Amino acid sequence: MTDDQKDHEASHRSAYGILRVGGTFVALSSDFLREVVPRPAPLSQLPYGGSGLIGAMILRDDTIPLVDLRLVLRLNQNDTPQDDVAVIISHEDRLVALLVDSIHGIATVYPSDMRTCKNVPHVEEKMVFTYDNSVVSLLSPNDLFGALGLPSISVPPREQMAERQKSHETYLLCSCAGHDLAFRADEVEATHPLSVLSPSPVAVGICDGVVHYHGRDVPMIDTLSALGLGRRMSPQQSAGVVIRFPDDGFIAFEIDTFHNVVKLGSDQIADCPTVISGKPQFFEKAHIDESGRSFLIVEVEACRKDPALFNLSRTAIAERAVARTDSAATDAQQLYLVFFAGMRTCCLILQASEIIRIPEYILSSSPSQSGYMGTITRHGQIVPIYCAARLFGREGRMLAKDSAILIVRRGPGMFGFTIERCEEVAKAHVVESNDQGQALVARRRRDGTLLPITDFARLIDGIDLGPKRSTDQENCTRDAPEQVTSSPGDASRSITRA
Repeated sequence: MTDDQKDHEASHRSAYGILRVGGTFVALSSDFLREVVPRPAPLSQLPYGGSGLIGAMILRDDTIPLVDLRLVLRLNQNDTPQDDVAVIISHEDRLVALLVDSIHGIATVYPSDMRTCKNVPHVEEKMVFTYDNSVVSLLSPNDLFGALGLPSISVPPREQMAERQKSHETYLLCSCAGHDLAFRADEVEATHPLSVLSPSPVAVGICDGVVHYHGRDVPMIDTLSALGLGRRMSPQQSAGVVIRFPDDGFIAFEIDTFHNVVKLGSDQIADCPTVISGKPQFFEKAHIDESGRSFLIVEVEACRKDPALFNLSRTAIAERAVARTDSAATDAQQLYLVFFAGMRTCCLILQASEIIRIPEYILSSSPSQSGYMGTITRHGQIVPIYCAARLFGREGRMLAKDSAILIVRRGPGMFGFTIERCEEVAKAHVVESNDQGQALVARRRRDGTLLPITDFARLIDGIDLGPKRSTDQENCTRDAPEQVTSSPGDASRSITRA
């Protein structure tokens, strides 16, 4: 597919609400998905029947027929009906509510992702696509109000509805650690279901790990820390909102709960005071619902311009895309892990196979003249630990909160290097080399900062591997914990490159 074809397809992508109905997934276009509410009670009975009709509900000023979509599609009933939700559908001059098991999120789908299923009952053909390793069937307005014959209620003429709806946009309402947030639906690439966070070298600072999305490792971001709302304990698993960044990069914001998909008019959105967040550029507006609950609207464009988020998003770019966007003018830009060890330096991120917390007995030991500090056991191997600052000819100051050990593999063996703190993952390119061709300095892309490059492979080659026993702590080998839980700001949690 050419770049022009990709641009054309990107302009025709569509957002769909994913619904779970009797254990089956169906999709409805966000264009006519008005809102989602809990199962209404009580219902008013109607003196006539209809396909799946179970009564009528009152929502604000509208009386809306409620149809059990499971009965219409002849699917299994929900074992816990109290968990049902009603999805309000508005199309042209018709309004209906669909009773379903749950709303599963939002997915952005490209035309090339759609497949045609022939000989389907009621309709000539059915469009399907895959989402979260499941097949999703697309329901169109013609399916609902035509072939399936759902009862509906008439609404004001199209001209009046168009006037009422022209300023309305669809939002996804969700929460993270007690903070209510809203994302505009057309800016959401997809919602990622609850899944275990995989360890990765990029899991430092605001990144808690990665999740797999369309064959890529997408960084899962501590939403509170990234958006200036505080900090949360690093989770082992999380759901997320996936956002597309420039050059086809991605990040996912951690989310605890998806509440609703709702259309909001300009009169339902208020200005947001700057004091609400430590990073006010991410929040300019908020939605206040009828109960007085406020949802901060995330400014996705501001997120895309944030250097830290942008750099993390590039770790999820497909290799062929990186090759296309990184021209000769960028001088082979690569991702570097920026850290402090007596001085600010960086290394190629792929050199660090793990970053782990420093055991107390290593933290309290003093490095020998050669920098040796003792050993730990890791993955069944004895790993020698060296003070990186001492190897650089500097004095380092280790703090339990921020300090970490970089694990570097060299052939079948592993070596550990203590650092004072991890700072960021940054895009940079080499701007100076010595006579032997060794890279000396990298220029950080976002601000032009020059950083000395540490080549741990060459550092290991220069280490004296003779006997070193300068401290009492070095006379014994202890086990370093394989899994460590810490706050998301701590660079010292255990991560492993897949």
